[in-house]
This record gives sequence, C-alpha cells and structure tokens, in this order.
Amino acid sequence: MLAVLWLQIKTANIISITADTSIAAAKKIMVHHHIRHLPIVQDGKICGMISSRDILAQQLKVINRIVRHQWQLLAQLEDEHQGISNIRTDSCGSVVI
Repeated sequence: MLAVLWLQIKTANIISITADTSIAAAKKIMVHHHIRHLPIVQDGKICGMISSRDILAQQLKVINRIVRHQWQLLAQLEDEHQGISNIRTDSCGSVVI
C-alpha cells in the first residue's frame, strides 16, 4: 500500500518537454528540478526520453568540433607564418614577446 501511494505521489506532477525544446532549456529544467531524465511529450503522449548523459554527449561533440576547427586554423596560420605557433614563455608561464 505504501509503495502504491508513493508511486502516485511521485508521478502526480511529471515534468516533461516537447520535441522542439532546446537542449539548453532541457538542461535548465533538469538542473532546476534536480532530475536526470525528461520525457519528451507530443500530442499528450510520451514519444521519447532525454537524459543528462545525452546532453553531456551533445556538448562534448560541440566542444570537439570547436577544438578541431581551432587546430585547423592554427595549422593554417603556421603554414602562412612559420613559427607563429611557437609561443615562448618565461619561468612563470608568461608569454615572452
């Protein structure tokens, strides 16, 4: 009886998103409500689920794309200006000009 009552209370206010909810908005909802999974609802029915792990994986893909692009830019600059990527630093780590 107690388990049934707990389940009824626990599922009374289901927090969900729609398919057009942005990843940033979904992340904010998860953080605000201290949850790691969000059902995706369309026409009153659950059509999917997004987890905090899904969001982290997407963010990692974006970061990896940015890093690859920056490496390409650095390689292009190095081709055009030999030695530009050889940054000298002093013993404290400050850049020496």
